[in-house]
Amino acid sequence: MKEYYDQYVLQSSLSKPGSFPSFWRAWLADFSSLMIRAKSQHAQCSTCVRHRHMVKRLGHHLAARREQQTLYHQHLRDQYADRMVYYQQRALSRAHESKVITIIQDGMDQQKASLPRSPMMFQKDLALLQKAKLHISLTLVHGYFMLWVLSDPDCQKDSNASVETLAHAMDILRSDFSLNLSEYTIICHADNTCREVKNNHCFRFAAGQVSCGNVRLWSYRFLRCGHSHEDVDQCFGRLARHISRTRVAQTPEDMLGVISSCAQSMHRPHETKRYVVKMDQTRDWKGFHSGACPFHIVGCGGPGAPHTFTFMKRSDEHMAGVEIDEGLFKQSPRHRGDVILRRIFCVVEVSLQRLSLLFLAGRSDGPQARSSRRPSRCCLETLLLPRCLLDCLQACGAAGAVFHGPRLSRSIKW
Repeated sequence: MKEYYDQYVLQSSLSKPGSFPSFWRAWLADFSSLMIRAKSQHAQCSTCVRHRHMVKRLGHHLAARREQQTLYHQHLRDQYADRMVYYQQRALSRAHESKVITIIQDGMDQQKASLPRSPMMFQKDLALLQKAKLHISLTLVHGYFMLWVLSDPDCQKDSNASVETLAHAMDILRSDFSLNLSEYTIICHADNTCREVKNNHCFRFAAGQVSCGNVRLWSYRFLRCGHSHEDVDQCFGRLARHISRTRVAQTPEDMLGVISSCAQSMHRPHETKRYVVKMDQTRDWKGFHSGACPFHIVGCGGPGAPHTFTFMKRSDEHMAGVEIDEGLFKQSPRHRGDVILRRIFCVVEVSLQRLSLLFLAGRSDGPQARSSRRPSRCCLETLLLPRCLLDCLQACGAAGAVFHGPRLSRSIKW
């Protein structure tokens, strides 16, 4: 509570802010319904941890402590300003009045969706059984639909899977909602990590969509590390609670039904349609875009990397009033498919970069599906108990039967 009082003192316009007892009484009177956890369950922002540690250690130096408090609260205001931008874009997408579609994409913790699930798994003989951890991701298209994607443990969860999911979401917008995406601006929010979206493969996909005229403008936005948990994580929390109440789920198809029942019960009036699909394999988007979009963006990840990557054509009206260095166009002749990359460090615009894109006519049909999967130490089928065997064990347990001989886990041929 002392931390919130310090924020109040720094932001107060009064010459003499209220005392801490008065602040405490006002908090109990107006905000007693707020439930704030004593300890966060998510990874914390490194900047916040550093500032809080320095504020705690500088008790003997009031001037330095006050300066660290100012920097800390400025950081909190900046991350809240980033969230306000996301809330504004979400509202535009829900209104359906502007040509803006806001998407947020994230993956769920694999530990929450492990198989098999059964009351028999609590016995000591099966306590050390290595369970299959399924991949669950959610693509939330604000104002339109929710897309839940389930994949097996041996299906890679990388940029190929992210691009595959985004492409499927675009196909749903075209087919089920009859949208002409060439007139729309797509804004995609994701985790600030290079493993899934913040990499050159997803950037090539976005630049290719803009260059070919499939979308008008494509923008990737990433909140600050440690401050990226939003409404999509709330959906994951509800799904995790629903899965924890599920007693029996033995196959990925059973888990697909659990996700579908939870998705239909979620109260989201702006996203009335829910899609739950299973992704068995992904296309080779990396190989396709590496040949079709021969560019590489350096410094897109890590500390100090930009948080916004916007791909647009030079003729787009969003470029009005922006001065472009003509030296960027000396390397090759101009082309109507040229795409400008606009990189922004949170709020301040820092650089513009021109990307020359070339799509070969022979590859216009798109990438092909990958025939091979990631080598896995244990196949999925070997980690699941057959349904007939599990039903037999449950029946024997209900009848009070006693198992003799070797341990049960050794008698089953995995």
